[in-house]
Amino acid sequence: MEKIKRKIIAVSDSHGSSLNLIKLFKLHPDADCFIHLGDGAREFDSLCRQNSVIGYSMLGNCDMPFACPRAESPHSVYTIGEKRFFMTHGHLYSVKSSRDVLISRAREICPDVDIILYGHTHVAENRYISPESENDKGIYLINPGSISLPRDTRTPSYALIMIEGSDMITNIATIS
Repeated sequence: MEKIKRKIIAVSDSHGSSLNLIKLFKLHPDADCFIHLGDGAREFDSLCRQNSVIGYSMLGNCDMPFACPRAESPHSVYTIGEKRFFMTHGHLYSVKSSRDVLISRAREICPDVDIILYGHTHVAENRYISPESENDKGIYLINPGSISLPRDTRTPSYALIMIEGSDMITNIATIS
């Protein structure tokens, strides 16, 4: 049986700037979906509709729910390919001080989670977390950084996730 390939682009914290989102849509026309992790859900949802792009968005602490009716909060769980995603902006899980609450809550809500996507810090992170016990499985913790206002570098960043069957590659990429 042939494995289905999936390409997912995740962004966060565009804060009203559409320029790099438009660049990403042009750079990755073959993406299966785009995910926005908050603080820019309004422009993201509008651009997805304008460009006929499949997009999922989360509400961030700077997003107004009435202006972003398609965005979800405080978290969402999706299955893409063979992987389970837990997605949130992160501000309700104190991610600026630690990821422990986020990881614990994600595992509680979605015991079979493969990937935790979050934003809020404007700092990119892409790491694998080993299983805590025999009953757990390892998970990927990914923050794409900020697509417009990065704090860790001068270059805006996003996450590129490639899934083929049960195999997965995750990467933080930059856009100029």
